Amino acid sequence: MAHASAVIDQRPAHDSKPAVTYRHAGDRYLMVEYGEMVLDMTLNFFVQAVDRLVREAGIEGLIETSPGFRSMLVGHDAAVLSRGDLIARLDDIHDAVPDQSQLTIPSRLITLPITFDDSQSRDAVERYLRVTRADAPKVPGELAKAGVPFAFSSAGLDDPKDFVRNAAKRAAMRLPDGRASLSLSVD
Repeated sequence: MAHASAVIDQRPAHDSKPAVTYRHAGDRYLMVEYGEMVLDMTLNFFVQAVDRLVREAGIEGLIETSPGFRSMLVGHDAAVLSRGDLIARLDDIHDAVPDQSQLTIPSRLITLPITFDDSQSRDAVERYLRVTRADAPKVPGELAKAGVPFAFSSAGLDDPKDFVRNAAKRAAMRLPDGRASLSLSVD
């Protein structure tokens, strides 16, 4: 007895585009999988680009998209948009996605002031210095010369807990735009 397959159609990888597999996902959904089942940020950028283009295309009968890491669930109204027509539209959109080296996704850089002063973090730093890189920079000046971005350190404080208390005091002053962390002095 032959087994029914959830796979509807497949496209091989071509021209820097990943392979595409279309699968049944119930009566109203189509699962679109990209590339091999590996953790690859380039695949995720491709999924994000496809999702954006699908939303911009204004496809009649499209209900929703739900992008995943290397896949996208696409909901559609089968009375308005047949599965075959949806796949054809998606194929066109896949062809329209720029070369992977040209992909950009909307993003932003968020800097959070945090401190890791617990036994596991201290043990990990000691192990790193002992096993991996004994010559690692250990003071802010060396880190700055190495190009490592940071706002402040706890160097010179009598107790590392003073660092957290000072940060909390500055934050309580309601300084705007992260200026609380920049106002700390650890001379």
